[in-house]
Amino acid sequence: EALGALVCRVQLGPYQPGQPTACALREKLDSFLPAHLCKRGHGLFAALRGRGAKAGTGEQGLLSAYCQVKEAAGSDSEPGASLSPHYRAYLLKSHELPFYGCAFFHGEVDKPAQGFLHRGGRKPVDVAISLEGVHVIDSREKHVLLGLRFQELSWDHTSPEEEESVLWLEFDGDNEGTPVNKLLKIFPKQAELMSSLIEYCIELNQTSEPAAPP
Repeated sequence: EALGALVCRVQLGPYQPGQPTACALREKLDSFLPAHLCKRGHGLFAALRGRGAKAGTGEQGLLSAYCQVKEAAGSDSEPGASLSPHYRAYLLKSHELPFYGCAFFHGEVDKPAQGFLHRGGRKPVDVAISLEGVHVIDSREKHVLLGLRFQELSWDHTSPEEEESVLWLEFDGDNEGTPVNKLLKIFPKQAELMSSLIEYCIELNQTSEPAAPP
């Protein structure tokens, strides 16, 4: 929503109360938010609701964030230059994401069994690897299932010659307050490459010099 609000500011101009901003957002919602936050109803009931329908959660959050976008001092005199702070704010916000600048790999993890008659199956995930660590992201729901720094995990992989390609992540967790050792089994096609990348990132961190003070 914060990133989408900055895109709104660049494309629609400063937020001005009293204008039909909500309608403009609703018509171009997929330009400001990811697809999974723009889901709308289909069929007869959606058609009956029409444009008078109550704004969805994503739309309301975007509008609220849009209202809070701050304008730089003196931006009225230089319209073109006034966009620069918003571009910079967008980049800075992106850099805060833990998986910014990662290499992404597709894979699957086992779902827990939902009962006697329901098979667990597998859930599609994206595995993001960076110099900081590994993140496992639900591909459909778009949220981070697990985030680990390299010092928090051990890993291994099995090659397709042995059996199905698997990347193993071992880490400390808890079960109802009791410390336990957890093992996550990921089924990617590039397990060997992912394992090599993790090893390379760890070695690079160990050999890199301390960063100079800003």
